[in-house]
Amino acid sequence: MTDELAQMPVIDIDTHWTEPPDLWTSHAPAKLRDRALRTRRNADEADPEALETWLGWAYRPNVLRMKI
Repeated sequence: MTDELAQMPVIDIDTHWTEPPDLWTSHAPAKLRDRALRTRRNADEADPEALETWLGWAYRPNVLRMKI
């Protein structure tokens, strides 16, 4: 059984994709741009822990902070 497992290819399916912050605002028609999903900085840009918050009609602003 160990030899069979060693021959199996490994496929990583835990990949994360991050959209560019202007993805929706740069591609939306002009008349819908003010309603498009967008990002906003949560804190001072000098703060290394400041992340962007997604804003839009379906999102309430929330703050995400990661301590690594």
